[in-house]
Amino acid sequence: MDNDLDKIIRVICPEHGEFKIRNRDHVGENDEGIAYGCSECCGFIKDVHFD
Repeated sequence: MDNDLDKIIRVICPEHGEFKIRNRDHVGENDEGIAYGCSECCGFIKDVHFD
């Protein structure tokens, strides 16, 4: 299961389109316990967002 969490996935924001993020960061299974979304909606975060 950990391997799936480390994959970089493509997510589609209905407002801003497609972006890439590590699965772990999108679902909140990271050190911060925060689920991240679209970089344009929530702000770009280095090492979380890849576009």
